[in-house]
Amino acid sequence: MNNIDNTILKGLQLIKEPDKIDFYPRTIGWECLFIIIIVSIIYFICRKVIKYKRNRYRREACILIKQLYMNNNISLGSKINKMSEVLKRVCIQSYPNSQVSVLYGKEWIIFIQNRHSSFHYKEMSNFLEEYIYYSDQKLSKIESLNFESFVFEILIWIKKHHV
Repeated sequence: MNNIDNTILKGLQLIKEPDKIDFYPRTIGWECLFIIIIVSIIYFICRKVIKYKRNRYRREACILIKQLYMNNNISLGSKINKMSEVLKRVCIQSYPNSQVSVLYGKEWIIFIQNRHSSFHYKEMSNFLEEYIYYSDQKLSKIESLNFESFVFEILIWIKKHHV
């Protein structure tokens, strides 16, 4: 039996294995696609970094508004005035060629609402148009005074206004 097995095996040859397939294809199309993907990723990262740096004033203004809101050492009238000042500084930073610094009253409210028209700023317009000129005694007597909504509307405007 052993002889028969040897004679059968003598006629067999080793099978030639195919070459290994490279992980990285060698065609130019794949190389171009890879370069396009890398350049696109770098482009979008750069855009995000530029946008992040450009919106620094928004983040700083939001921090200032929140600090003023949480500060219990200053009066409500002072808080309103300082928040209005921060809002004015944001507008001057965002719209340097406009005449923001000379706006007040109704023109100031219209300017703010035109820069982000998808939201109606009822409390902000009340505070910036009327309450900013009231004394602390007069502000304490107003029952419909909604300071939290005013702060919320300022924060929304700072975050969402169009430049």
